[in-house]
Amino acid sequence: MVIETIEDEEVPGVVYRNITDLSGILNQTEIPVCVFFYSGNATDKYGVFAGVEEIAERLNGRVLMLGIDIMQHRELVDGFGLVAVPDFVLIKKGVQADAFKAANYEYWTMTDVYNWLVLNQI
Repeated sequence: MVIETIEDEEVPGVVYRNITDLSGILNQTEIPVCVFFYSGNATDKYGVFAGVEEIAERLNGRVLMLGIDIMQHRELVDGFGLVAVPDFVLIKKGVQADAFKAANYEYWTMTDVYNWLVLNQI
């Protein structure tokens, strides 16, 4: 997800881009990356995607939000130690710095994810 001004629009908004080289992005970006793992087979009845988009807008320029569907990119699941989705992994300078494992919480909101990122000095 990137924040861009779309042609004929006045206000910047979230734009989705297809990523073909995850390792290149993780190692080359100068800002931290928050990888949001989700399942394309699950419904978004809790509005997680809207919350991720809001975080991307609020922290634009401070963190790059990447959404990865584990059903399409199973090879990434083992590398990040995912147990359940959604999961959020923070990567700084190409190294995993922290993770917000949603399954560890009985109840959480996207505000909790935002605060977790801010506490990690994003």
